[in-house]
Amino acid sequence: MNEADPNVVGDETSVYGENVYRAKLIVEFAGKQVSKSLPDLFVTQVVGLIETPFLERVVNGKAASTPVDLGTLATELFYVTSALNVEPDLAFYNEAEINDLVNPNPVMDFELSEAILTATIGRAMLYDIPGSNALMRFLPTAPQTDLHEPYEWVDMFMIATIIHLAWSFFPNASEKDRIFILQHYVYRGILMGVPVRAWLLQSFNSVLPGNLSTQYTQALLGSVEIVPTDTSLNSMKNLGQVTHDFISAAVRETIPTLAQEKFLSKWYDSSAEGELYRAWLRDTLTIVYKLQTNTIHRA
Repeated sequence: MNEADPNVVGDETSVYGENVYRAKLIVEFAGKQVSKSLPDLFVTQVVGLIETPFLERVVNGKAASTPVDLGTLATELFYVTSALNVEPDLAFYNEAEINDLVNPNPVMDFELSEAILTATIGRAMLYDIPGSNALMRFLPTAPQTDLHEPYEWVDMFMIATIIHLAWSFFPNASEKDRIFILQHYVYRGILMGVPVRAWLLQSFNSVLPGNLSTQYTQALLGSVEIVPTDTSLNSMKNLGQVTHDFISAAVRETIPTLAQEKFLSKWYDSSAEGELYRAWLRDTLTIVYKLQTNTIHRA
């Protein structure tokens, strides 16, 4: 793989040219995705992770952008083209190397390449790589206790693509892996734009849908994900507990939508940011309710 550090801003003209080149690669590749299948949505979501302000300033004219804008956009375009597997000279981790990433050996000195990992995630999502389902366990599984911990764009990008990959495995995953995904990546998946409900639907067996709904609901009751309870991120609640509280509240109401909105009214303020957090939680609770009532297959 081309290991040139995309974070290093070189000559402004050459960086601008590289940005245009990679943008064309992305547009050409995205234009070929016409089936609108769930894997194709990965392409849309990955491209959507490019930060709009930097893109707009560069697109609106070279003179209006700064070397920092160009460099930032260069980094983001590099990772996007790597994830879409259109970056030239890509390299990928093999099954043994993936295992070393997920289960690091303290005796071995295995240096992570974020560029190669990104390309591997994209290859597994769009095509196939043996053993790549292990990558769903690459992210830390402990609940995040410090919601103020800052993320670099590359960190956020890696988290988003791994969660997308995890859900792509869900329909054909083992029971153990499905429970893992349900307990770690439902709320975060919704935040990252993953079509969680659509992937859930693909896993249902038309003969025994009730059994799966019950199993999935029980898994969510054991979720270790953390949900912020206010927009200042000063407090949080375990999603498993939120699931329990919501189900307990919903059974006391006769109209499901009103039950959900009544529950949500106690969360967040009325600001635009508060509405955004409320929308993420609403989508999560909709999945909870439809699983608990075995109506996930209904609109």
